[in-house]
Amino acid sequence: MDGPLNMALDEIMWHEAAGGRALLRIYGWADRPAVSFGYFQSLDEVRAVPGWSELPLVRRLTGGGAIVHDSDLTFSLALPAQLAPGTAELYNRVHRTIAAALTNLSAPAQVGDASTGNVADPACFRRSDRFAVRVFGHKVVGSAQRRQTDSVLMHGSLVLARSVAAPEIRGLEELTGVRFDRSQLVVTLARAISDAVAADLQQAALPSPLLQRAERLADEKYRSQRWTELRERKREAARPAAVGTEPGPVNA
Repeated sequence: MDGPLNMALDEIMWHEAAGGRALLRIYGWADRPAVSFGYFQSLDEVRAVPGWSELPLVRRLTGGGAIVHDSDLTFSLALPAQLAPGTAELYNRVHRTIAAALTNLSAPAQVGDASTGNVADPACFRRSDRFAVRVFGHKVVGSAQRRQTDSVLMHGSLVLARSVAAPEIRGLEELTGVRFDRSQLVVTLARAISDAVAADLQQAALPSPLLQRAERLADEKYRSQRWTELRERKREAARPAAVGTEPGPVNA
């Protein structure tokens, strides 16, 4: 699916989880390469990254840094609040279980920050990150969370191979010299994440009503300029009015 529809579907999963059901989705992107960027990031900051200004861009519901989705697998995990550990513990459980699974597939992985990256870098995989999954010191899995009273959404990405839009970021293939089977990695990720949160997840087709709701939400929200430019609009709304002018209403 494209970025707006992927993000809309994940938001609906987040709300569905509030009813007590855990949901996991592992997916790719139709318009590739594309960039998803964090809820708190500036669109201008993301567009300023060389080579990214012409790519399809979508703002995520979760925070974190911008990610080029090309040769990667994205996962979204939606948990009822009563099944979700705290923020740091959820990162640790999921990432350590993924690291163990990758190690079993000949990609020796560890959790921790072995990077000299800048925490303020707009790109997720160039940032320092104490929860990152790393292979030979290179970050290959990063994730972010969003919480509400009744449910938690966790977004993550596993880099499989280098993208022409982010050639400095190496994936599993470049780091290990192994060409991994994508379908096997999907199964591996699903099992690892299920084990990490002690959820007995069963494979199921995407329900048509849920997809229809996601298509409406994608059009109403994630394809809209209002959502894409959210930070710029909030920043503009927060500026003090010029002396001698009467501020008008602002829709942020």
